[in-house]
Amino acid sequence: LIILDRNTSKSVTASKYITKVRQSYYTAPKQNKSVQPDAFIGLHQLQKLNMSANKIRTLPDTLFVPLRSLKNISLHQNEINQQINLSILGTLRNLVVLDMASNLISNITGSFPRPSTLQQVSFDGNNLTDFGNIFGSSHRLTCISVQNNQISCLTQKAFSGSQNLKYLDISPNNITKLPPNVFVDNSNLRLINMSYNYLQRLSSKLFYGLRSEERRVERV
Repeated sequence: LIILDRNTSKSVTASKYITKVRQSYYTAPKQNKSVQPDAFIGLHQLQKLNMSANKIRTLPDTLFVPLRSLKNISLHQNEINQQINLSILGTLRNLVVLDMASNLISNITGSFPRPSTLQQVSFDGNNLTDFGNIFGSSHRLTCISVQNNQISCLTQKAFSGSQNLKYLDISPNNITKLPPNVFVDNSNLRLINMSYNYLQRLSSKLFYGLRSEERRVERV
């Protein structure tokens, strides 16, 4: 276990000491503004990576390549403002939790690795206006949270690949309407939070396929 909270480092770089350690958890020093592409070389057994509450602005395309055992990534409360192409996660076949909340992300492209083990995703508090069909290959997802963005619309197939989805939070955003049958493949949904949007009418087909005995919809 290595914890380096509350230091004054400005950049995370490869360390001969760190790469020789067989640890499962790494917490980056605070106040980092950049991460070098080779920062995690040798950490093949790392399972949890916490780089939250820094000032990181960009992520190198090959940053996560050495981390094939990684299960949990926490990058919330940074200043990431680049377009996120999900191919950056392509080698992470064991990833379960991805937290990129409270950044400045405005665009996400690509799709999550296949086969996907991902269960929880948070892009809360960013600048997203939409997220396309990025969740289409994530059939194990149980929790998706994109609250407090600038999302104005959802595609018809936004959650079509997420058959195990149980919790969805799309509040507060700028959504004015939802496509009919947008939740048709999400029969396991138990909570949908659509609070504080601009929805005026909900289609009679909107909740088609959901289990009424488990369904809970927060106010709109």
